[in-house]
Amino acid sequence: MRPTAGELSERLGRLPGIEALVGALEGLPPTYLVGGAVRDLLRGAEAVDLDLAVEGDGVAVAAALAERLGGEAVAHERFGTAAVTSPAVSFDIATTRREVYEQPGALPAVSEAPLDEDLGRRDFSINAMALTLTAGAAGGDFGTLHDPHGGDDDLQARRIRVLHDGSFIDDPTRLLRAVRYETRLGFALGAATERLARAASGDGALRVVSGPRVRDELLDLLAEQEVAVALARLRELGLDTALDPNLAADADLVASAALGA
Repeated sequence: MRPTAGELSERLGRLPGIEALVGALEGLPPTYLVGGAVRDLLRGAEAVDLDLAVEGDGVAVAAALAERLGGEAVAHERFGTAAVTSPAVSFDIATTRREVYEQPGALPAVSEAPLDEDLGRRDFSINAMALTLTAGAAGGDFGTLHDPHGGDDDLQARRIRVLHDGSFIDDPTRLLRAVRYETRLGFALGAATERLARAASGDGALRVVSGPRVRDELLDLLAEQEVAVALARLRELGLDTALDPNLAADADLVASAALGA
């Protein structure tokens, strides 16, 4: 069931460490909770990893927050991101940005952009939502939902949907991520998104991605509780042989191994 605005704000306010974080954000640029945490709060599930987006210098804001919270910030200047750890709360923070893929499967070139454009670069609509953290910002009061791509509607429909037709070409690792989200959430690819996934798989999109990036996505997928279901779906979409013609994802073997563990 879709939460009311008040219920959503209350859920946000109950997150561990959020009170300290919001207090530390006073006087800093507009900042938002984004990504999977927003999705999970809307679902009424536990939000584990906190990702923040700031309409300003993410690295500088991370440093300021680390100082105010008595923690540490580790910056990644190229993408305008940082990881902050503190006794009260830990989170990742990034400058809101646009991404341009100069060639399929490559890491994108990034530049600063407003929140709505930042949300439009994300993998799936259910991850393209934000909640305002800095009360009185242009983005509204604390807990205001920003959902320019209909992500909440897709949550209600239990649907995984990409934001544009070139999504799997820009970043083919999204093919593996789509299967992971299907498996974890019990959702299904939307019809148009599945057609795009099958086309990208058949065209060998995954073969242009670096080995470490594919490895990381596969390890995340293999860590899912319902890994046999994930592998069966991987095979059904042709993603196993898209990685390597000699590769065959054997869900039955994985299920048997799990039973014998």
